[in-house]
Amino acid sequence: MTTTPEQKRALAQEARAARAAHIMRLRRRVVATAVSTLALATAVVAWDGSTPAAAPAATSGATAVVSDDATASDDAAQAAGSTDSTGAAAAADVVSTHQS
Repeated sequence: MTTTPEQKRALAQEARAARAAHIMRLRRRVVATAVSTLALATAVVAWDGSTPAAAPAATSGATAVVSDDATASDDAAQAAGSTDSTGAAAAADVVSTHQS
């Protein structure tokens, strides 16, 4: 059986329509994925806060470790010539050394 030019045009038109429908479905999926990713990211930020806010927490942990070691603070205070019995000035020097 031979196909007529009209039948070839009809088949080509159906193929183009199927391809266009497929591309439209793909684009909708991409947009839906992007919107859902944005919504999820927004929810995470709303729930937990923005990411840079977590950075100072790591710094405060290092400060807590330094302040737990009372003898090191007292020794550093005596070496620095501080008359403060708590060694606060020396602890500040130790913390700034560790953060550098």
